[in-house]
Amino acid sequence: MGRKNKGKVRGRGAEPRRVRSVQGAVDLHLGQIQLGVNRPEQYRAQLLQEIMDEIARIRKLSGSKAILHISGLEDPVQVRQISEEEVELFIDYQLTVEVLEPAE
Repeated sequence: MGRKNKGKVRGRGAEPRRVRSVQGAVDLHLGQIQLGVNRPEQYRAQLLQEIMDEIARIRKLSGSKAILHISGLEDPVQVRQISEEEVELFIDYQLTVEVLEPAE
């Protein structure tokens, strides 16, 4: 069983590592794959625009019968892995809609 194996080992998103020499049987166990995004803050403007578009739709639906309170837009852009191939970017903000009662 004194086989000599030479080659490359690659991990998803990792730099290739050269294996100089491997003696005997080789077992390879892969762990959980974690995805990420370099510099997620570069997407802040796009995320803020999508949030503002949603707020505009809510304002249009509620007319002048509601006041919108928004907070947390200054929080960092966050990244969450949703599958082995996808991540989502988001800003964890809070939107409160205060419905105004018509005056009697």
